[in-house]
Amino acid sequence: MPKIKTHLYILAVLFMCQSLMTHSQVLVNNQANRPEKNIPNKSLEQQLKLVKQYEEGIGVKQDFKQSFYWLKIAAESNQPEVTTALAKYYFFGKGTAIDYFEAFKLFNNAATKENAEAQNFLGEMYAKGIGVEKNNERAFFWFTASDKNQFLFAKYNLANCYALGVGVKPNPLQAQLYYQVALKGGLQIANLGLGSLHLYGIGTPQDYQKAIEYFKIAGQNNIKEALHILGVIYSAGYGVVVNRPLAIE
Repeated sequence: MPKIKTHLYILAVLFMCQSLMTHSQVLVNNQANRPEKNIPNKSLEQQLKLVKQYEEGIGVKQDFKQSFYWLKIAAESNQPEVTTALAKYYFFGKGTAIDYFEAFKLFNNAATKENAEAQNFLGEMYAKGIGVEKNNERAFFWFTASDKNQFLFAKYNLANCYALGVGVKPNPLQAQLYYQVALKGGLQIANLGLGSLHLYGIGTPQDYQKAIEYFKIAGQNNIKEALHILGVIYSAGYGVVVNRPLAIE
């Protein structure tokens, strides 16, 4: 495989592995206040209201340590939605130190209670070996469970699994189907996967122009990886006239 094609292939494979972690912004707390010492007798509804207020700075100074404090109390209710929210705080280090092991434990708790987002996160952690030993079969299992519970990003992750053979036998046609369903649901990052399939003719005839169209749409939707791939395409002249200034842009 020529050097430039190898480079392009590595980019596409890496970017097809993009996951749920790209759809959440990591919020960093630079000016956190000291959490309240006393725990008033508040209902779950009131606790979650405080989480939202401190998280978004509604009527109070934005303070992720305080929102984490109240969320941790609320999670004692053992409701899967609240458990998942707390797990994300640990996963992203929001209001607390990053703790992948605690995040995994909490996601697993919520996932076994059919929380679709937790199931998808669990799949991500197994796929990348974050907080747990890497296990592609378990990753595919949890992505499938999440998809059955109608979590849109799980469709994109399943498409990646079928495209790359992660925990399942490679199936380009199934990958294309899942990418298309994800895109129809409004998940613009699916353009990245469809563009890669057309770029290499995986499960579909190789078509540089279609690939470029998909990458351009992805780029217009702030998927920066698509812009990197387009830069390589224009630099190498795949399906287009070599345009190094455009490649740099």
